[in-house]
Amino acid sequence: MPDMGGANELFDRRIIALVETGEIESLVAMDDQTIVTDGGNGALESRAGSAPWAPRPARTTR
Repeated sequence: MPDMGGANELFDRRIIALVETGEIESLVAMDDQTIVTDGGNGALESRAGSAPWAPRPARTTR
């Protein structure tokens, strides 16, 4: 990628704000193209790393 290693401070701040405010669902819901376009190819890790904290449907017992 031609811009590999670059940083987008606005994107980074947006991700940090989502995490700080607990809006993990919004972060996990971001599509790959938006993340790569705005944050670069390494930014996909931000969503992958946050997925374990995303709310999940309640489990039902059998």
